[in-house]
Amino acid sequence: MRDHSSKFLIPALVLGALLAAGCAHQPVGPKPEPARVAQAFGLPGCEVSVPMQREEALAFADSIGIPELAKSAKWEQANSLLEQGSNIRRVRCQNGDNFFGVFRGTVLLLRFGSMLYNQASTPPNNSSKPTPLRGAA
Repeated sequence: MRDHSSKFLIPALVLGALLAAGCAHQPVGPKPEPARVAQAFGLPGCEVSVPMQREEALAFADSIGIPELAKSAKWEQANSLLEQGSNIRRVRCQNGDNFFGVFRGTVLLLRFGSMLYNQASTPPNNSSKPTPLRGAA
């Protein structure tokens, strides 16, 4: 008599592997705006996120290796600029320049939390922690 459990085991394993692979490639971090938004901000070749809450920005900064952001003078400056109509967004550029920005309308008021990344180690969707270049602040 044949063991029927093996005919269910292999499809279940394949399905599990496909689900795990799909989850591993989900973007991490704030959702990006369409490319036209970066163009409007004067940041061609960059990806600009949707507006972020302060807590979201700090949590994301911590996840990418900037845990001290909340204690920095730039964070204090960013908070002082936040008022009605201003927001924090994450900017990730093709040239490796990555930062948070305080925007009002289409004007970038302040860059902070900057890191430069090695292009080879920074996936387009922020799916893993990139490796900062030495000397980047």
